[in-house]
Amino acid sequence: MKALLRLVSCYRFTLMVVAAILYLSFFKPPQTSLDEITNFDKMVHFAMYFGLASLIWIEYLVSH
Repeated sequence: MKALLRLVSCYRFTLMVVAAILYLSFFKPPQTSLDEITNFDKMVHFAMYFGLASLIWIEYLVSH
């Protein structure tokens, strides 16, 4: 239990970003002019997961 609490306290921002990504992954966005950009959803997914990986790396460096 202590290990889980330590993990949550070390990676609290990462867990919030994971929750936001999960929500946005199942969210149906409204129609916008950005729909005309080909593969826009792929660029957004790349940005979200790149940001998540960067945040995990930063929080790991800060906590260790």
